[in-house]
Amino acid sequence: MRHIPAIFLLYCLISIDSNAQCIPRVFNPNNPADTTTSGPPLVLDIKTDFCAQGDNITDDHIAFVRASNFIRARGGFCILNIPAGTYKVGKQDYDSNGYYAYGESVLNIANCHNVQITGLGSPKLLFRDSLRFGYFDPTTGLPFTPVTTTEINNKNLQAYNGIGINVQNAHNITISNLVLDGNCYENKVIKGGYPASTGGIQLTHVGIRILNSGNVSIDGVLINNFGLDGIYLLNDPDNSGQKNVQINNSYFDYNGRQGISLVGGDSVFITHSYFTNTRQGYVQASPGAGVDMEMENNHAIKDIFFDNCLFENNFIGLNFSGIPTIDNGNIQVKNTTIAASSSRLYTYAIQLRQFKKLLFEDCDIYGVIWDLGNTNIVQSSDGVTFRKCNFSDCYRNKQIWIPVDLGPWTYRECYKVTDTMAHNPDNLYLYKGTRLAYLTIDSSTFEVYQRSRKVWNLVAQPGKASTISNSVIRQMPYINAQPVLIDSSITLKNNYYYYSSGQPVSHVNTAWQGYNTTVYWSTNVPPPTCIADTIPCIIISSALLDTLAKQADNASEVKMSSINCTVYPNPAAHHQFMINNKSGYPTDFKLYNLKGELLDAGEIQMYSSKNLSYSQLANGIYLLRISNRENAKMLKIVLQ
Repeated sequence: MRHIPAIFLLYCLISIDSNAQCIPRVFNPNNPADTTTSGPPLVLDIKTDFCAQGDNITDDHIAFVRASNFIRARGGFCILNIPAGTYKVGKQDYDSNGYYAYGESVLNIANCHNVQITGLGSPKLLFRDSLRFGYFDPTTGLPFTPVTTTEINNKNLQAYNGIGINVQNAHNITISNLVLDGNCYENKVIKGGYPASTGGIQLTHVGIRILNSGNVSIDGVLINNFGLDGIYLLNDPDNSGQKNVQINNSYFDYNGRQGISLVGGDSVFITHSYFTNTRQGYVQASPGAGVDMEMENNHAIKDIFFDNCLFENNFIGLNFSGIPTIDNGNIQVKNTTIAASSSRLYTYAIQLRQFKKLLFEDCDIYGVIWDLGNTNIVQSSDGVTFRKCNFSDCYRNKQIWIPVDLGPWTYRECYKVTDTMAHNPDNLYLYKGTRLAYLTIDSSTFEVYQRSRKVWNLVAQPGKASTISNSVIRQMPYINAQPVLIDSSITLKNNYYYYSSGQPVSHVNTAWQGYNTTVYWSTNVPPPTCIADTIPCIIISSALLDTLAKQADNASEVKMSSINCTVYPNPAAHHQFMINNKSGYPTDFKLYNLKGELLDAGEIQMYSSKNLSYSQLANGIYLLRISNRENAKMLKIVLQ
């Protein structure tokens, strides 16, 4: 007889005793408390009603299955509260449905209406260790390699990890204040083989899946380390009941294929959200975008809106991939930073293919834009427009405002590159394939610091004018004899160009309009540099940011709206920066430290600028509040 340690017996007795005190709630069709859907929603608790422990030890998967069964049986009309704690979840059935291993959904909210899933204190749903993901030999259990094209769809080899929260054929669903951790870390997940042709494991392991559902709200959710996607979204854009998906204050980090896969839908709003390190972890798959808009099942993707988002260090920041026969478009991206990866070759800030009516406004874009064109464009309103954007290959890592409560202050070191966010190809804006049609870049800035990189290579279709206007183009001293500007059939209007004297450019069939001024770098006009350093970053919860802003201004409310002001450069060079007020109102500014203490204040008249110098302040991160009579916003400024 094997010896059983006394401590193990004691643990078992404690576990049995704690579980014995909880009787899980089961739906009773004869109980009005379970069946009534009129009046206030039924409030449920994952611990007290379904016996979850949330102690980071107990397998709580069955508790979430109980909750799912109960909610589906009553058709929704409830609130499921998940108290603070770490809930071990994830279950694989072997030889189920013909699969090697089939992952079961943790929460399955299918065919339901009016459901709120709410975290109390940012609880974490953590997939348990040693789940299998990929292709495995059914006989030996070892990873199956190589996976040929004939074996890609062989279910007998496939191991799925499953879905965190499945929202399917549902309406009026809210998910808030949760952490979903797929646990695809090295030595935590058992990684199988995969087809080389797919660029990684393309099997289901998703934080939240939204299928054929409308009026869905995701707010304050952190989704990280899933093998496939943070969120997978597929709705029918022609179905009025499958519109209005809102993703707000959420954070997607180290997911294998995409932060969000948006493969069909209409009226999707993504605001104040962050997409970082996609396809950079232990489990990876292509294309590796922060957000990938790539249609499936011939469902178009249209009326998608991004505002105040950050894309950082993804394999691709934003990926638009359509087909010529489907009209995809009316996508707006505003007040957003998109930075490509500095650690891998052939990565892109933005990749464009077969999408109409794209607008980027007030965006900072670091890295290469690879424009593959759209053969469906027939009129000027179909084209791609960049308005008031900054294009650069020198990215100083941003602060990240995290939506979940990770404690008041969490520091990390930020990387910063000396040349470019994407080492190849060698143009900041590159067009490849069919000629450009109706590309518009207006009131923007190009800054290229890598000394072997061109600014752009653009070939436009005659008769479908592409225009760059009212912009500033700066190419730092170039060491290559190739032209720094290559374009054909482009209209250039009212632009300033800065580059070295004698530097070749190539303009073919260029239409020059208005004033176009060239300035050569010299002792009197020295080129700026992208200085190599490491900036300490600070991660702040959105709740704390709101508190700081209110304390700083002694106001009851701060309206975080867009103001027509720019702050440049940020980080400040030698503790100096400029605020340019482009609005018709006087604008006030206030500078605070991270304790909320007021350091300086002043006013900038309408349509004017003010240079500020703070040599007396220490290097670090400060808060700059800019306000006028209508709006206010809080910016992060780095002094160095």
